[in-house]
Amino acid sequence: MPRRLASLSHTSHSLPLHRLLTPIFCALLIFGGACTCDDDDPDDNSNLDAGDVGDAGDVGDTDDADDVDPPDGDDDDADASDDADDDADDAGDVGDDEVPIPAGQARIQVIHAAADPDAASVDVYLNDTLLLDDFEFRTTTPFVDVDAGDDLQVAIAPADSTSVDDALTTFSDVSLTPDERTIIVVAGVLDSEAFSPNPDGGDTTLSLYTFADARERSNDTNFDQLAIFHASSDQPAVALALPDGTEILSQLAYGEFAENYLSVAPGVLAFDLLRASDGQRLGSFQTPQMTGGEAFVVVATGFGDSAQNPDAAFELTLFPSRYGGDRSEGVALDEAARLQLIHNAPDPDAASVDLYLDNELTYPAVAFREATSFRTIVAGEDLELLATAEGDANTEVLTSTINLGNGQSAVAVIGGVIDPGAFTANPDGEDIALRVFLHSEALEEARSPDTVDLLFFHGVPDAPTVAVVTDAGESAQILSETLTYGDFDGYLSVAPEDIVAQITPAGDTTTALAGFELPLSLLEGEALTVLASGLLTTVDEARSLAILVVSADGNLTVVTPVE
Repeated sequence: MPRRLASLSHTSHSLPLHRLLTPIFCALLIFGGACTCDDDDPDDNSNLDAGDVGDAGDVGDTDDADDVDPPDGDDDDADASDDADDDADDAGDVGDDEVPIPAGQARIQVIHAAADPDAASVDVYLNDTLLLDDFEFRTTTPFVDVDAGDDLQVAIAPADSTSVDDALTTFSDVSLTPDERTIIVVAGVLDSEAFSPNPDGGDTTLSLYTFADARERSNDTNFDQLAIFHASSDQPAVALALPDGTEILSQLAYGEFAENYLSVAPGVLAFDLLRASDGQRLGSFQTPQMTGGEAFVVVATGFGDSAQNPDAAFELTLFPSRYGGDRSEGVALDEAARLQLIHNAPDPDAASVDLYLDNELTYPAVAFREATSFRTIVAGEDLELLATAEGDANTEVLTSTINLGNGQSAVAVIGGVIDPGAFTANPDGEDIALRVFLHSEALEEARSPDTVDLLFFHGVPDAPTVAVVTDAGESAQILSETLTYGDFDGYLSVAPEDIVAQITPAGDTTTALAGFELPLSLLEGEALTVLASGLLTTVDEARSLAILVVSADGNLTVVTPVE
């Protein structure tokens, strides 16, 4: 189990570490004992070098014969300068034999995840000897070999400290087991009264958190493996879910490690971060391109309320775990994208379709005038959307490629008809062939909790350009001034009240073509897509003109014209 180390009472301060997600872990991470390291070279106080054996204080000193690089043939110093796109590849060569831990030694990786601005850079002492000089927030050491033992003391001091006497806090009875790998995270705040409390009541004072049986590379060359830790002191316990809703971590509170490593197949993994108490989505994220065989630590760092430290806004930070090389800056995981699909194609031959995302049946049997909820997808990659006849994968109805940016949300409307020649042409000459209409600046909730935000879409293939108003006549209040088939317009913020929306010719808001009662009174704080749907010229009542009101959760209301 993970372990938190208490500081000595007379120097106690604390730094909060946010509890984070835990995906599909495959190997147990047993949380180990406290962390300490003896420094046999007190005169060398530079960066901690993971390749040093018994010389924990000697880091980037290339002139020191005591520096020993692991014999894997890699240029680890070059690895340390990799940019954010390459950091996921920093774990060393998976095919090389693992370097044994010397007798009587332990191997540790230290991560600075304390978001307190007064601890942005700290010195770390082990048994009165400087171990890490100017150790910066969101930075990790590689794995380094240090003397194992019990009753060690670790002190955290300001970056300009001159000795251990300047310590802000000291941790006693720290122990490292011989021949064992341990991840040590520094998290918390120096003065818990000066920061927002943890919503679950967790102690946010500066602390050390350790994780034993850690890995410097994956134990399966076919998968990368992630250890996960929550170090965001003002955030609640979280859960983790895959885009299809499968929960892979039910609860992780501040200061906790996930019990197991998450094994991730090659590629990019998108996932949702949820509030554990009620399942509310807090954000959607994605890993870098994973290649297999490497180990990483994902830490929830920073403050949810960035006003507490503008330089430490909340993020999920990825740190490489490796033996050898220099310190590395963590890499923030990118936001994933979000996509909602709405079936608004009135063609009877597309009455119900199976929807595939990247060749995977994601939404079976989606009927005309049905919608999905917003779903997390990988950003920055082409996503193939395939629609086939329901239950018949060989009958292709539509294919389209969607590519969204990081953090983008989109509404994708499937509209039009399979054979335009079999239907009345659009009076404005618009193409009515079946296709996907995409609005890539969608909202999942209103910009103000006191209003309703409306996005309008013209989805009637044989209808002309129209306007949408709340009252046809001289006092008409315009909701959408000009809306041509296939166009989106919005968002428009309105009061959460039921309204009668009138469809009029564009440029003539005094002539009402049809009126629709939009039920908005109970939808305060929501963002809605309002679609004109169906056909003007049809004898099929199920496909006659109507308005669709679609919420972010996929709930769809069909509104027929007012008689």
